[in-house]
Amino acid sequence: MVATPAIASAPLASRRGLFSSIPSARSPNSVSRPALHSEEIRVNPLGAAFRGTSHPRCVEAAAAAATAAAAAAASTSSPSPSPSPSTAAAPTAAPAVVLTREAGKNGKLAAALAQRGLLTLELPLVQTAEGPDAGALPGFISEAAAAEEAGVGVNTAKAYEWIIVTSPESASVFVGGWKAAGSPKKGIRVAAVGTGTARALSAAGFSPRVEFTPSVANAVTLAAELPFVRNGCRRVLYPASAKAGSDLQEGLSARGFEVDRLNTYTTLPVPRGDLPAGAVAAARRAAVVALASPSAVKAWLEVIAGSGDPSSSSETSTSSSSASSSDAVCGGVAAACIGSTTADAARKAGFERVFAPEEPGLAGFVEAVVEALEEMKKEFEGAGSSP
Repeated sequence: MVATPAIASAPLASRRGLFSSIPSARSPNSVSRPALHSEEIRVNPLGAAFRGTSHPRCVEAAAAAATAAAAAAASTSSPSPSPSPSTAAAPTAAPAVVLTREAGKNGKLAAALAQRGLLTLELPLVQTAEGPDAGALPGFISEAAAAEEAGVGVNTAKAYEWIIVTSPESASVFVGGWKAAGSPKKGIRVAAVGTGTARALSAAGFSPRVEFTPSVANAVTLAAELPFVRNGCRRVLYPASAKAGSDLQEGLSARGFEVDRLNTYTTLPVPRGDLPAGAVAAARRAAVVALASPSAVKAWLEVIAGSGDPSSSSETSTSSSSASSSDAVCGGVAAACIGSTTADAARKAGFERVFAPEEPGLAGFVEAVVEALEEMKKEFEGAGSSP
């Protein structure tokens, strides 16, 4: 597990009641489980349109796919009996952990933490929407499969040595395009950034096996280790998030691959006005925030800190205010991240305590949360014993 050093000046005193109630989370089932706090959080559909495309072959398809649709509106399940409206609007108990993934994707992590007796609050801060190239993906896949079926093989402008999938969300989007293309088997050689993404592909219904994963689950290592196919065309199809960085394609290009990148989806912050005020207030008092993407890091700042993008070049007074707000929120909570990319984003955003597993996945994510809680608890106990 990778962690940044703790900073002693964080405002831990305001969480006195929270830390005294956190159990030893290392031993599942060894403590009584507090009832999970439930909030109904609805996300309004977005009407924003994406302009432009990332690939010249996508111009025509993008016209039909340009309007982004929000991920399904969601609500968390409520324990029985259901809380009264006043309870749901303004929870009195601070959660140990805030879960921030898209609605409907926090269940496994919440269940794993509940097994350890931890109070969680599901507060989806990001939502997924189609990217400008989403409509073109099935066509790219169909053409690659048809070239292989016709016996043209990999030495054609429409074939690919590899199709690269770099996250569970990317896996879901890719499998949707693959199914829309008729679920072809030939001409589809897939590399996944890690075992978690490979499992997501299988869970989404992708039946061909994943043929390559790198030794370390990140874009830089994948770009460095992706093998060449004998007598291959050195072409790669990369269905990506519109917000993904360029490390992967730049690394592959430097090795002689031609990369066709399709921006098939993006992530957007849930508007602050769509979140219950009570849930936002409770999130501010949490010990740990669980973050699964750089977009979630940015959304935490925008929604919880109200600071917007800390790297934006706004006027000096606004920047100073934003930095102050960001420092206050990031300094008082630990960030448990799903992987190294999100952890890097959290550090850049100003989080002073950042924890992440070496290998992305649920088990590592849970351990990052537990380690973050233990570190925060140690700091609180140390602060309490100081004169």
